Order: sequence, then C-alpha cells, then structure tokens
Amino acid sequence: MEFFRLVPNDSVKKGAYFTHEDNTIHLDMRYGTWDGSPLCSMHEFGHWFDWHVRQRNNRKKKLISSINEFKEVADKDWERLSNSLEQNVLLARFGHGGRAWSGSYCLKATRFLFNKDVRELTMNEQYIITALIDIIQSITQGNYGWGHAIDDISGDSSCQEAFAEGFLLFATKNKKFRLDFPNMWEYFKNIKKKLTEHRKILNQGYYHGN
Repeated sequence: MEFFRLVPNDSVKKGAYFTHEDNTIHLDMRYGTWDGSPLCSMHEFGHWFDWHVRQRNNRKKKLISSINEFKEVADKDWERLSNSLEQNVLLARFGHGGRAWSGSYCLKATRFLFNKDVRELTMNEQYIITALIDIIQSITQGNYGWGHAIDDISGDSSCQEAFAEGFLLFATKNKKFRLDFPNMWEYFKNIKKKLTEHRKILNQGYYHGN
C-alpha cells in the first residue's frame, strides 16, 4: 500500500495532511515549501503514528496508549505553563487563526532556542516555534495560540494537533518542548519504551518461529 503521496500544490485539497481512510500522508511535492519540508513530513507522520497507537486502537483495545491518557498529561502541562506566565503574555488570545509573532511567549521561545529576533528566523525555525504555539492552541481548543484554522481545533477533545507537534518536537529533541511540556515529554518517552519492548517481543516470536 502507498504510504507517502506527494501532491502538486494546485491539487483540489492543498497543504499537507494524513488520511486514515487510505493510510497515506500527502505532502507538497516542492521540497523547500512549508508543506513539503522534512519537519512538515515529521508532523504528518505524527498524525499517522497517533492514529495507529492511540486513535484507532482506542476503538477496540488499548495497545500502546489511549486518547484520555495523552489528554490528561497535555492538560497538566497547560495548567503548569499558564500559571507560570505573566498576565496576557501568551500571544494574547487568537481564536480565528491569527498569528502573533510579537507575542511574549513566541519571543521568549525564539530567543531561548535560536538567540534571534523573530524576523530573522528561517522557515524551519519558524516551523519549530509554530509547533510549540500550535500545541497551546490544540490543548486550549483555540482559546490561545495559533497554527491551525479554528474549525480544525475547536471540538477536538483528543488534542490531535498537540500530539502531532509533540511527536515532532520529541523526535527532534527540542529543549523548549522538554522544559515547557515535561509531562508530554515523559509520555512520548514512555511510548518509545513501550514500542521498543513490543518490537523485542515480536522479534523473539519471529526468530522462534511463533
């Protein structure tokens, strides 16, 4: 079955996305674009991973994780982060897909990770900052942060975008993600451990002819 599907920018449905119906990841075929970058492919693979270890399995039985398990750790991190921030520091409230590169959290994350002004960020660096703020938008269902259209976020109680962005930031060993979202970091660390143990069991069964 086809796994990655590269689509031209002028296709009927633009952008990058994962579809569980045919188990494919769609990317812009132009490598240097936002929707065709390696970081974007990692984000969409996070959605693929989410579907197979959390969303799909939750409908039958818990194999690796559950929807509620991730939501609980995400909420804990948001409570901790929001309580540690000054009044109105969180990029203000953007409920309509607006972006606020001048928001204090954005500025602080940029300085912490890249020691730059936001106007100096490369596209890949912007993607990393956006991933952090997208997590906030997903957890709060659009009350804070930005990254996706509000219609994609509101009503998503399972925090799918936060999961995909967390997957990306954990895989790239992002220091700001580990600092600001420690419970999510440990969640993905435990997922990695479970998958490693699961793979060992499968390999043992394979080699012993089971």
